[in-house]
Amino acid sequence: MSGSGGGGALYALVVGTGMTGFGLVLATDFRGAARRLRESSLRSAPSGGPFWRRRPGVGFVRLLGAAFALLGPVILALGAVQAARGDVLVGDSPRLPVPFLLFLLLAVAVGMGNEWRRNGRLRREWADGGRGQRAASVVISGSFAGFAAGLGLGLQLLWLLSWALGAGAGLFLLVAGRTGR
Repeated sequence: MSGSGGGGALYALVVGTGMTGFGLVLATDFRGAARRLRESSLRSAPSGGPFWRRRPGVGFVRLLGAAFALLGPVILALGAVQAARGDVLVGDSPRLPVPFLLFLLLAVAVGMGNEWRRNGRLRREWADGGRGQRAASVVISGSFAGFAAGLGLGLQLLWLLSWALGAGAGLFLLVAGRTGR
């Protein structure tokens, strides 16, 4: 798979690391992260469906976190095995057709507009947070743009690193947020 565009070990290492970190933070409810994620999800999700009428609690979020915490090291180990075999290179992906690329860029613009609107999550982090939260908010915004550009242009390393940086910044915001929010 080396250089074939499949991502190989680097993809598995990034995904495994992210799943493990995210899962451990949620499963242990580190600094109230599971509660904050639940509250944030309930604010941003429509409440009309049958699943949301019941409104799953923090225990459900922690259970999902535990599943991520258990699966992450498995994926990480598979990535390490692939790396030991020499499958570390990340190749280029096929470029998206122009209409799909334009739709992707529009979706990113709308998503970032929602996050930075007056009551959006990134705007709240910017207003309420210190330098770390502000920097993480900017990194998340940049990572969305980098992810879209990398995916659209077929640059797999760009979208993979953008995704990893955005996930790391999001995890930072999840654990760095104030508990009273």
